[in-house]
Amino acid sequence: MTSEHDFSDCTALQTRIVQLEEENAALRAQLQEKISVAAAHERHSRLLKRLVDLLPIGIGIHRQGVATFINPMGMRIMKAQDESEILEKSAIEFVHPDFRADAMQRIQRLLLDTDASKSTIASFIDEKFVRLDGVSIDVEVAAFSLVQEESRDVIVIFRDVTEQKRQRHELEENERHFRQLVSILPDAVIVHQNFNILFANEAAARLLHAASPKQMIGRSVLSFVHKDEKKRMQQRIALMFGQEIVPPLEKNRYIRSDGEAFWAEIAVIPFVLEEEGAVLVVLRDVTAQESALRELAKSEKRFRTLAELLPAAVFIAGRDDELLFINTASENVFGYTVEEALTMKFSKIIEPELHMQVTEAMEELEIGGSYRFELRVCDRSGGWRWLEITLLKTLLEGEPVVFGAAFNITWRKETERQLKDMAQRLVVAYEEERGHIARELHDEVGQQLIGMKFALENASRHGMAAQSQKALAEARSMLSELMVQVREMSLSFRPSILDDLGLLPTLLWYFERYTQRYHIDVSFNHASIDRRFADVTEITTYRIVQEALTNVARHARMSHVTVSVRADDHSMHIRIHDDGVGFDVDETLNAYASRGLAGMRERVELLGGDFHIVSEIGAGSTITVILPI
Repeated sequence: MTSEHDFSDCTALQTRIVQLEEENAALRAQLQEKISVAAAHERHSRLLKRLVDLLPIGIGIHRQGVATFINPMGMRIMKAQDESEILEKSAIEFVHPDFRADAMQRIQRLLLDTDASKSTIASFIDEKFVRLDGVSIDVEVAAFSLVQEESRDVIVIFRDVTEQKRQRHELEENERHFRQLVSILPDAVIVHQNFNILFANEAAARLLHAASPKQMIGRSVLSFVHKDEKKRMQQRIALMFGQEIVPPLEKNRYIRSDGEAFWAEIAVIPFVLEEEGAVLVVLRDVTAQESALRELAKSEKRFRTLAELLPAAVFIAGRDDELLFINTASENVFGYTVEEALTMKFSKIIEPELHMQVTEAMEELEIGGSYRFELRVCDRSGGWRWLEITLLKTLLEGEPVVFGAAFNITWRKETERQLKDMAQRLVVAYEEERGHIARELHDEVGQQLIGMKFALENASRHGMAAQSQKALAEARSMLSELMVQVREMSLSFRPSILDDLGLLPTLLWYFERYTQRYHIDVSFNHASIDRRFADVTEITTYRIVQEALTNVARHARMSHVTVSVRADDHSMHIRIHDDGVGFDVDETLNAYASRGLAGMRERVELLGGDFHIVSEIGAGSTITVILPI
């Protein structure tokens, strides 16, 4: 039989069981809630990690200087195949040595900031990292600190800007080089927008008498236009933009800063600058040419108007004659289109010897140095053009390049050739006249003198008084001296041996007569002159030697002189040296008595040769001549 006490214990046990079940249900609910919160946190963490993995910038975390996290983009930037190559390593090792000190200071400042609520990202700064492959890269980097579990993490955000920097540097270099290219042009270059000057080169400042190109910036381009031309200039610009055409070259009057008027040839090219119309103006002072044209028109109507000067060809050449840039005006200078020029090398269109000479000169030239020369180029039709070229050696993207400006000077060279031909014809005509006089003296006057001598001798055979015989003898003696003088004059005008046998026999004959007459020995050295040359070359060589030796006999006071004459494929080289008393070259050439030396120099220069005299009082004299063959 159950007691009352046992029943009471059973009731209490049931009550406790109910309480335990309720507590268990509450615990299960709390546990389920925590599981749900943890799952939400885990989903959120996965989402955040996914976002960090997808970010196009590098993100790294380091704690106490040791890398603890890096995202995939950071691994790609640092050329890491696996995150183990980055993690657990000192973060400062990935900073370029030149930037480590500054990086350490920034990290210290972040870690010493006690305000845990601050997590503001610092501004991006330029820095350099060293990738795992050892290559240095330019980066923009920002960092902030974050307190977690009573420790501080430094979060680093970085992005590779190496390519952007390279492109920016390239653009800056290109702009600098093209500004430099424009600055070496001999023509004035001005850019204006709405008639306000935006750019002017040094040549423009010189042409318009401005203190500097900077002084011209902001001024109205119309302030330099003559008042009679302003309206037409404005109409021309409006028409140019309205019809989108490039006007032809024109000549207009302009005004310099000091008020001086001048004529200029102008080329105007429209273009778009920052979505607005702008104008490139190229000016060349043609005042002298214009004045000459106007004078020619007044005095002689048969002369045609001089051709307009062509704009310069401007180009940039790299290694192995490769053209990197050439302007469209080059077609009128080189004779090739831009497309043709860009696919060819200069070595194919210029003479090999000149190409080698220019190449060697440019190799020896230092960066920033310039070189000017003249050469011939072959155009597409097979014709030859003479160019005057100025080259400037500089650097483009770290590589040596050549900037050049070329002018067509074929007309000038042709004029020089015609003048040279005219000078040669003048020398030939002069010598032919001397030859004619020599023949007249020999054939006519000489024969008459011989006849007179025979007549006097015949008269002396007849009986005459002693006084008459004496007079006849004196007359015969004077006549004999006159015949010798006439013969000498005939030979000095032009020795017939030069026409008959050539230069070498004539010089040998002359040296023999010279020694006999003046008692001065001649040491003669020669090479490659035992052949015939053009008449003008032979007679000029003979005249130079003849005049030089005559001067030695008159002034040097020596008994010996050295003569050297040699020829190559292009030139005749002449050298006359004596160890005589010498003379002051400038004073002698300026004196009237030196017309012999001056005549030699003029004769040589007329034929396009070189004439040099070296002499000092008491130190002898040397005359050196180079004649083109």
